[in-house]
Amino acid sequence: MKNNLLYFRFRTWHFCVLLTGFSLFVFLAETVFYRQVPEQQLSYLYEEVTGKPDNIRLGFILFTGNEPYSGQMEHILADTALQHGWDAQLFRVNAEEASELSAAYRISGTPSIIILQDGRERCRLLGMIPAENLQHIYQRFTY
Repeated sequence: MKNNLLYFRFRTWHFCVLLTGFSLFVFLAETVFYRQVPEQQLSYLYEEVTGKPDNIRLGFILFTGNEPYSGQMEHILADTALQHGWDAQLFRVNAEEASELSAAYRISGTPSIIILQDGRERCRLLGMIPAENLQHIYQRFTY
């Protein structure tokens, strides 16, 4: 009698099932185990800004909107700053409510992050940025 395991052929549908299972596992693990900053602590981390900040050694201005990605990016930025002990100021601006400031920084979409160093714009990020990339960007400006 032949051993069926020796004659197993990996088919396309096997790959699709494995990929779907892995994607589902990653999604569930991220939503269950990803530690987020509580909502009440977010208000203490972010400073409100009304005009262009001038005297900032290192600052991150997060322009948000009403879409869900902006809320997620708020949590990712705050969690990364807390977890790694950033020595930077965090600002949050609703791009729709502060249209003058959005126009001054030429914001074309949200979420957007403007990184200021010594009061001047040094970097601009648009969209969802993973926490690891934010940490690398922070290190680039501090070392």
